[in-house]
Amino acid sequence: MWYLLLNKTKLLKITILLFQLFSLFFLGLSLHTIVTVSLAVISTETFNFTFNVDDSTGDLFVILDGNLTNNAFLDVTLFFEVAILNSDGQNIAKDSTSLNINSRDTAPFAIKLLIPTEMAWSINLEQNIGTLELTFTVRTLGDLVGFTNKMVILGGDEN
Repeated sequence: MWYLLLNKTKLLKITILLFQLFSLFFLGLSLHTIVTVSLAVISTETFNFTFNVDDSTGDLFVILDGNLTNNAFLDVTLFFEVAILNSDGQNIAKDSTSLNINSRDTAPFAIKLLIPTEMAWSINLEQNIGTLELTFTVRTLGDLVGFTNKMVILGGDEN
């Protein structure tokens, strides 16, 4: 009888040990994926900002686009949000997108902000009027592991 109980105890210990090892393995794999994709997101080659003016209406279009590459071993879900705020902190334009990128794959994205003519005067990033906010979220392992980063770029020169 003691022999069976001893075997069950050993089996339980081995099962718990294996579970802990698998958990550590997937934690390391998830962290590797998040770091790899995050570094790809913040690289300068990823994003393209384009400013266009509609000649017929005078509206300003701000387009953020790019190609993101997932060089990691796990699939990721990315969420991007771009907002332009005036000097009072009110949203002038805001848009977001979400995309899934499979392992070892590339996915294009585009966010288009429309700033109406009557609102365009209330922002001027060169004269310290207005703010550009970029928020991105990276999630992996079935959305169990991830983080969110918010970058705020204040208008104004460097003096």
